[in-house]
Amino acid sequence: MIKNIYSNTDFISAAISLLAFIVSCVALYQTKKQHMDSYRAKIVFNIIQQEHRLYLTVENIGQTTAFDIEIALNCNIKSPVKNLHVIPPNTVFRYDLMGSAQISDYPELQVLQIDVKYRDIYRIASFWNEKSEFPILELLKYTCTWNEGQNCFDIHRL
Repeated sequence: MIKNIYSNTDFISAAISLLAFIVSCVALYQTKKQHMDSYRAKIVFNIIQQEHRLYLTVENIGQTTAFDIEIALNCNIKSPVKNLHVIPPNTVFRYDLMGSAQISDYPELQVLQIDVKYRDIYRIASFWNEKSEFPILELLKYTCTWNEGQNCFDIHRL
């Protein structure tokens, strides 16, 4: 009887230890994933209309450098953004995309879709993939002017 009790307590102790090991492995995985999401490179695109021109801004809001960048637009706009290969953290690039009058040259362009693939120190073997979409015709209804006093853009409806 006493031998049976010891074997039951050994089994219960082993089961509790196994459960604790599994819980700690899951917690470690979630902590690593959260760390990666917090400190990885993160490329963000925006389109600004200013003085009848559309500008594309590319910014790395992450904590690490993005490299091996591949940018694809859903139309054949000639843009130097396709030649971007490295973006350091907290860096913004602004590109002249097109004039408002040039939008008629691209009748298929209702929505500008930007697909980007890039690597950082957390993903050297594979790519981060992100997609941004911008309703171009909706953006043409507004223009932006820089407000020196507030250090930001003011958006005006045309």
